[in-house]
Amino acid sequence: MSTEAAHDRPNGLDVLRQEREKKLALMQEHGIQPFRSMADSPVPLREAHAWLLREEEQHILEHRKKEDEHSQDTEVLTVAGRVMQLRDQGKSCFIHLEDFSDRLQVWFRKDILGEEPFEIVKLLDLGDIIAVTGTVMRTRRGEPTLLAAELHPLVKSLLPLPEKYHGLQDREMRYRKRYLDLVSDPESRHLFVLRSRIVRAVRTLLDERKFFEMETPVLQAIPGGGEAKPFTTHWNALHQDVYLRIATELHLKRLLVGGFERVYEIGRVFRNEGLSTRHNPEFTTLEVYQAYASFTDMMQLCEDIIVAAAHAAWPLSSQSYWVPEEVREAIQSCTDVARTLVTMTHQQHGYPRDTLRAIATLTSSLVSDLEHVRTTVGRHVEQHGHHPVVALDRALRNARRHASLLHHATESLFEWAVLNRLQSIDIPEEDAAPGVLPVAPREIAVEAAAILDVLEEMESDAEQDPLMRLATADGPPINLHPPFRRASMADLIQEATGINALAEWGQLERHVRALGGTPEPGAEQGELFFQLYEEHVEPNIIDPTFVTHYPTVVSPLALRCMDDDRFTERFELVVNGRELANAFTELNDPRDQRERFNEQMRRRERGNEEAHRIDEDFLEALEIGMPPAGGMGMGIDRLIMLLTESPAIRDVLLFPMMRQSPGDHAATAEE
Repeated sequence: MSTEAAHDRPNGLDVLRQEREKKLALMQEHGIQPFRSMADSPVPLREAHAWLLREEEQHILEHRKKEDEHSQDTEVLTVAGRVMQLRDQGKSCFIHLEDFSDRLQVWFRKDILGEEPFEIVKLLDLGDIIAVTGTVMRTRRGEPTLLAAELHPLVKSLLPLPEKYHGLQDREMRYRKRYLDLVSDPESRHLFVLRSRIVRAVRTLLDERKFFEMETPVLQAIPGGGEAKPFTTHWNALHQDVYLRIATELHLKRLLVGGFERVYEIGRVFRNEGLSTRHNPEFTTLEVYQAYASFTDMMQLCEDIIVAAAHAAWPLSSQSYWVPEEVREAIQSCTDVARTLVTMTHQQHGYPRDTLRAIATLTSSLVSDLEHVRTTVGRHVEQHGHHPVVALDRALRNARRHASLLHHATESLFEWAVLNRLQSIDIPEEDAAPGVLPVAPREIAVEAAAILDVLEEMESDAEQDPLMRLATADGPPINLHPPFRRASMADLIQEATGINALAEWGQLERHVRALGGTPEPGAEQGELFFQLYEEHVEPNIIDPTFVTHYPTVVSPLALRCMDDDRFTERFELVVNGRELANAFTELNDPRDQRERFNEQMRRRERGNEEAHRIDEDFLEALEIGMPPAGGMGMGIDRLIMLLTESPAIRDVLLFPMMRQSPGDHAATAEE
């Protein structure tokens, strides 16, 4: 079969698209024009939920408004979102509408909407984006619901969403079509919320410490600041090849020469290397430089950044409860009250009037306490910048709702007992006793148990430590509590191999070979020393460790140690076998820097394409004079991998670089 014939053959997606396009045409015949702007901004679904806890809603709950007794006096809201579930029940239809903040059930009734608008409801599909105007209420099961009075289709989805319960199972497809991954998986969205929080926390900490955020060139005549092969591009107007930056270091140091004392940049850098779980050719780094500081100052700053970022990224799951320290005692108090209520209501055959009064008083206090907790959490968010955690907010609202229902039930039974001059109310055999009691007494025990279930789940998650992470799903824990271990590279090599590399300097090639390594031809002793570390030490470091005193030959921009010029005042922070941060006391002697560059060029001549090039303009800047300084680079993507327990760098990149798919190759060939 020819390529053209295969292309013309309808497949499953083509059939589904055609069906949805027919529904779009029917909408247009009814005068509906999707793909247009909204006249009024919708209320976020989270706010629609919050309205249910206002006094007006409590009044509705207490008077037990039935679903078919819809009051026209309640507040009218307009919400918008994507249709994620749809249940057609003939003359009514339930959908679940989702926006970034929450999910809300919407109830369409033919008798309220009218016949023609209800026909539009029948044309909705999963994935459509709509706006709905109506009144907020609860169903008999207590679910928050918007009773629709108007429907405004905004976007017709012409292709189906991934299957509801499993989402995108193909990991590669999740990377290639990230928009499908995000729309179908709230956990995936939450991961990138965490990424945003982490980056914001890093910026906030540096800004508070008087660092200035700067922007340096992406296109550079000479790529510098690291050992990497750059991407090359061409500047047409100047007929000149230029490079995508491999680091931001050398331009930020120029700013120190220019008089700035504290600068940083969070930005993309590009390295022409392979793809792996740890490497992507385009990635984000933080580089920070501080005048009149050293690499030991950078250690403290590094610890502070990681601790701040870890707290900002808590909890890992959007379904987990993040409980600020200042409300844990209040939640414990609420939980104790709930346990008392369960004890008072458990296995009761009847309720004395005084007991009902006591339960009503306790639950009234509990409602107030839970609302106070929600207010405190909101204040914490405003002060510290944490995004409100969906699960915590929902749990507090859920506990408060059950407490309100329990209060209503006990108040109603107490008032009924007083009215009928009864000292006690027995629980009927049939439980409900329609027309006899205002509410079913057994609801009291059910609601009390529900309150306790919600609060105990929050309590169990409250003790989790935001400074503990897992190396892998079933791997060892990583302890991020400072201070981190500090150890020289020589000491770590001796711990791992038993070799005293300093004493054996000059004999390191023999040791590399004895341990199964292959030395590079012409490798210097410092390079062999570093090879021993890379092969036998770094992969086995789990907890954060500042590895200090790197060989001078692999540290062309770091200041030599005063007591041993074979090594530099440099550290790398290694966590779970990965380099996370790299820092040193900056080399500011232009003569030494020139000699280091010359040595790097000799390495290039020996075939090392990643060795540093000579940057004459940077050398001239050093000759003007750069103050003593400490500098640090940190991989933002690797930091996010660590703090979100993600196994691969592509998991934390919204749009990672991917090898072209066969379809992409075909398109290129046709073009």
